[in-house]
Amino acid sequence: MKTIINFSLVLSLLFMVSCSKEDTGLNNNNETTYVRAKVGGDLKTLASFPIYYNSSNDYVSVYGYRDEVGISLIIIDAIGSYSFEEGNFTGKLILGDPYDFFDQKEDGPTVEYNVISGNVTVTSTDDLLIKGTFYFTGKEYDGQTQIVSKGEFICEKIKN
Repeated sequence: MKTIINFSLVLSLLFMVSCSKEDTGLNNNNETTYVRAKVGGDLKTLASFPIYYNSSNDYVSVYGYRDEVGISLIIIDAIGSYSFEEGNFTGKLILGDPYDFFDQKEDGPTVEYNVISGNVTVTSTDDLLIKGTFYFTGKEYDGQTQIVSKGEFICEKIKN
């Protein structure tokens, strides 16, 4: 009898762990969704974060971050190729911990490079995912630039 109860508990636990309240069918451990780009010559694969959007807004924010490297893009949610120079879209490269205000960790300041030129191409978009490629040059407030190349993203979208 004890074996049957233990087996039932294990089976119940496995059932509860395998089900989630809001299952989108995507693998949320970044094997399916990501933001990836060459930054300073090194290929970086960043954890992507779900995009919350509503149908009345044509723009979405793509964001990836890992190991003190972050890329943020605000782009249109439509298939096509768009230039950052047109002023309709924006983005930035973040080097450092964006939450380490005043360099409390003493590992150097967080530096933000705002996009001054580049391109983003949305290759597909639907209710679940947005996919595309990008490249850009970012400029820091003191004039230093950083090139981000061979960028690509696959991000989950969640309608709110």
